[in-house]
Amino acid sequence: MVRAVFKSLLWRHDRSSADWAKDIVDKYDYDGDGRLSKKELILMTLLHNKKSIGAGLCKMCYTNIINEILNPIYFYIDCNRAGVINGESLFKQIKDLVRPNAKIYNMYGCFVNGKRYHTHATNDFILKNMQTFKGGVTRREFVMGLLLGYWDRLHNGKTGKGIRWTNKVEDVVCKRILVNNSHSILRKLKNKMK
Repeated sequence: MVRAVFKSLLWRHDRSSADWAKDIVDKYDYDGDGRLSKKELILMTLLHNKKSIGAGLCKMCYTNIINEILNPIYFYIDCNRAGVINGESLFKQIKDLVRPNAKIYNMYGCFVNGKRYHTHATNDFILKNMQTFKGGVTRREFVMGLLLGYWDRLHNGKTGKGIRWTNKVEDVVCKRILVNNSHSILRKLKNKMK
């Protein structure tokens, strides 16, 4: 079955291995039950075909979502066509993308001393996905980062949202910064009064 799927979808495989289909199943069978669950299969399609994804070299390699959604987002962020985006450009550019409800999970709502404060969400994405350049991601790294991040959230049910946001609206990181900033201001005032 694995051999037929790989052949029909033009997925790459190691032809030098005597039983490459078993090798692939063994590699991505994380729970050890001898078969690939939906979760394991989707992860296998992402990781195993990593070099082919978006290049039109295989079938069912997320080409539509990449070409119609992810690539346009990347090119919008990389407006100067440098071929790499960093956390700052990601933060600045995605604020203009349309979101169904801009009030929830709004990383642009943090203001310290009247100025928008850039918290760490976009930097985390860059740090987790950069491979070619320090401090930036290429289009391929951006696409894989989003696909793998979506897979992780879809299948593990864990997100950083629960840690970072209270009731989907209050940015915990921003609140901590504001509290620390107000303590700092109070200390400065106390020192001036002495």
